[in-house]
Amino acid sequence: MITKDEFDRHFRQYAKRMEIRSIRNFVFISTKDGYTCPHLDTGGCRIYHDRPINCRKFPYMMSHVYPTDRWVSIVFHDRSDCPENDRLLQSAGEAKALAL
Repeated sequence: MITKDEFDRHFRQYAKRMEIRSIRNFVFISTKDGYTCPHLDTGGCRIYHDRPINCRKFPYMMSHVYPTDRWVSIVFHDRSDCPENDRLLQSAGEAKALAL
């Protein structure tokens, strides 16, 4: 789950290789069978310093956003199949601070 701005900056050009679903201000993306993240190569993430917020929070991922009149609830989960998972771990507190 990434913002529309993050999608436009980093993934729009790879749209044919991805499953894309847009809800409110977010875009849910996943790679189609046989593809990995288009920014991942043998040296790691090519956009590491400008990666989307969900990548920055790894291994925690936003899975749902529920806006109301006064609050926004964000549901996190800690499962991901990112091949870089052993190098990018952070605490739940750090992930929550990024989301806020």
